[in-house]
Amino acid sequence: MTTDQASSRSGDGEGVDALQAAQVENRDLMRTVAALREELEALARDKNDAVQRTLAASRDEIAQLQSTVTALRDGLDELRHDKDVAVQGAVAANRDEIVQLRETAASLRTALEDLRHDKERSVQAARAGAQDEIRQLTETVSALRERLETERAGYQDKLQEREREVRDELAQLHQTVAALRERLEERHGNEG
Repeated sequence: MTTDQASSRSGDGEGVDALQAAQVENRDLMRTVAALREELEALARDKNDAVQRTLAASRDEIAQLQSTVTALRDGLDELRHDKDVAVQGAVAANRDEIVQLRETAASLRTALEDLRHDKERSVQAARAGAQDEIRQLTETVSALRERLETERAGYQDKLQEREREVRDELAQLHQTVAALRERLEERHGNEG
């Protein structure tokens, strides 16, 4: 059951309750009128026996009773009219409330859709930002790798060059040592 249907049934229920209350009150008033009529008829029967003695008094009492019945009928009609107006007012108020609830539901749906779209846009923007950052980091890693490889190759070249220099220096030192031995041996040979 939708909110609109529940509100509509609730409004119908209130109108029905008001109508039922009016009908019960209407029945009570009709019973009262019927009872008054019965009382009037009884009085009329009693008065018929004493018509000649109390004709003037009877006419006044009958006129009063007729005016009471008229007043009761008028009051009943006015009550019916008031109840009808109250029921129509309640139905109109319920219609207004239903319209307002429908408008509120529509605006909430629109707000929910806007939030969904905003969320989707935010997620897409975050993904795009993350992908851009990943691409930049990947490029940075590649550049650093190339730089590391370049520096490693330069270091290997320098290391090999230094090893050659050390070998050359050792060779010269061996030659120097050998030359010094020869001289030393020559000196020892000359002295001996």
